[in-house]
Amino acid sequence: MTLSSMAWEKAWSTRLLLTLGTALYLVTLLKFAWLSDDYFIALRQVEQFLAGNGIRFNLYERMFLSTSVSYFFILLPLRLFTSDPFVLHGLFALTCNAMLLWLLWLLARRDARVWLFGVGLLFASKAHFDFSWFGQENPLGHALAAALVLVWLRLYPGLRPRDPPIRRDWYCFVALIAFAPFYRHDFVLLAWPLAAWALWDNRARLGWSGVFSTGALMLAPLLIWTAFSLVYFGFPLPASAYNKLPDSHPMLYRLASALDYYRFSLHKDPATMTMLIGSQLLWLGKPPAKAIAFGVVLVLAYVFFTGGDYMGGRFFTVAYAAIVAVVIGMSFHWRERFVERFKGHPLKRLQSGLLLALVTWIIAWPHSPLRSPVIYLETVLDFESFPMGIADERAAWQPATGVVSWWSSIRNGTTYPDDVTARLGALLASELPAEHTFHICSLGSTAWRARLEQNFLDIWGLADSFMTRLPAVSRRPGHLVRARPPGLEESLASGAPAFADAGLNEYFEVLRSVTAGEPLLGMTRMGHVIGMNLGLYDHLLPRKVASHEPAGELPSVADDGILGRLFADVSRSRITAPRSPAHHAHPLCRFISDDRIDAALRAYLP
Repeated sequence: MTLSSMAWEKAWSTRLLLTLGTALYLVTLLKFAWLSDDYFIALRQVEQFLAGNGIRFNLYERMFLSTSVSYFFILLPLRLFTSDPFVLHGLFALTCNAMLLWLLWLLARRDARVWLFGVGLLFASKAHFDFSWFGQENPLGHALAAALVLVWLRLYPGLRPRDPPIRRDWYCFVALIAFAPFYRHDFVLLAWPLAAWALWDNRARLGWSGVFSTGALMLAPLLIWTAFSLVYFGFPLPASAYNKLPDSHPMLYRLASALDYYRFSLHKDPATMTMLIGSQLLWLGKPPAKAIAFGVVLVLAYVFFTGGDYMGGRFFTVAYAAIVAVVIGMSFHWRERFVERFKGHPLKRLQSGLLLALVTWIIAWPHSPLRSPVIYLETVLDFESFPMGIADERAAWQPATGVVSWWSSIRNGTTYPDDVTARLGALLASELPAEHTFHICSLGSTAWRARLEQNFLDIWGLADSFMTRLPAVSRRPGHLVRARPPGLEESLASGAPAFADAGLNEYFEVLRSVTAGEPLLGMTRMGHVIGMNLGLYDHLLPRKVASHEPAGELPSVADDGILGRLFADVSRSRITAPRSPAHHAHPLCRFISDDRIDAALRAYLP
């Protein structure tokens, strides 16, 4: 065989492996495609901005409700090209996943077999594919984690110090660190340990002035956005942070909730947890490797700080993508060290064994992405096994927002999505006045289908700054049902406090000055902004103590709003009716048939 024929055969086999791996990944990605209700919350904010109302969810106050700054500003230009919510997010998700595969290809040094092994590691993780489309920012986090590892391995080949670093790689690293908080603020847990070590390691080359100036450059974008956020919104963090961070949860509860979150992942997705725990072997390496391991430790510890989340596995996917990138990027160095230490050992046999074990796991594991059906109807909540209310969130929404439902809407000329929550929004838009304020159980697709002039609340208090700061009466992680004192709806509707408690009235007036006051730089408003962020008015609120009873069935706490009242009535009547997969997303679907949903909802309108 000639050299040219050998080169052609190698190129042909490389193209074949790349094509098969990419095609299988994209098909599985589309099979797992779904849009969470939170996506429609972000999309409503995009619509408000494009309508000239600024960054807000409801018209009466400025609020940044997205968890990711970059995701909001990426959706803005994409929205100019399409109004289809599935296609809109699909452009974002497909681009991010294509970037992830390309970055793994670079990490594999264009070795198709190593790259295919990395893709196989992604297939071993249920959580990765659960949140690789998702309808939120996780796809971008996967690509950013791989990019950060790629640049890190170029700065430190083999995770060993190299002096001096290549200038181009150094600039790319500084840019990635500066962008990290714009993906999510908690992404800095993975990124900043790398930044701290890189600055310390290069202190002799940069000098202390260079270290401080480079560090300031890394922090400058975050500081600029924080200053803008303080002036415009009145608070430095997105509104969801104040709603979901566990200010009212004692440490013992957070520990129990986080352990339940870990237990959910070990039960449903042991490969993800195995990789994250196994990544701590990096502590045996040089300091550049320890910086990565420390970042993963911070991510795992963050779960204990927050008490986890109601979306099982979501907090682990970005760190998992980073560890997969490390394994692929370091495979050549580990192989060389293995050959040096065990001369004559059949390395190819070991590689074949690892690949065979991975393929066997992917095929045999019941929750493997390859074995997951297109219409995913798993049990959403199992309070006996996971009492904190941790859910397989894809099972809750994919039947209504997945690719099958979207394609059916294209073929039949119907609206998408068409589940009971979206239908409620259409009815509210057509049959109720714009100034009406509602309590509803589902905020996203309902509010998105309604008119922008209509104001919305939910029992979680997500869409209102005042409700967010009221005591929590439920302890489900990420979903805290808020107390609603008498006079709340009247106060929100009129903008003037109508509470019996004088402290609540004062707090409401100050907060409304912060979130809706004009001018933005007025002395009175800026004084309230400073005081509110320093906690000078917190004593006016009731003591923030959440209930420590078990979470219980969600419908038992979702007792307000149109969907809540309707669900309570139909569940008591125990009337069952046929349903389509598209309406599986809400418990009402067990009781109301497709042709009766609109009539049933209309009967409960105010």
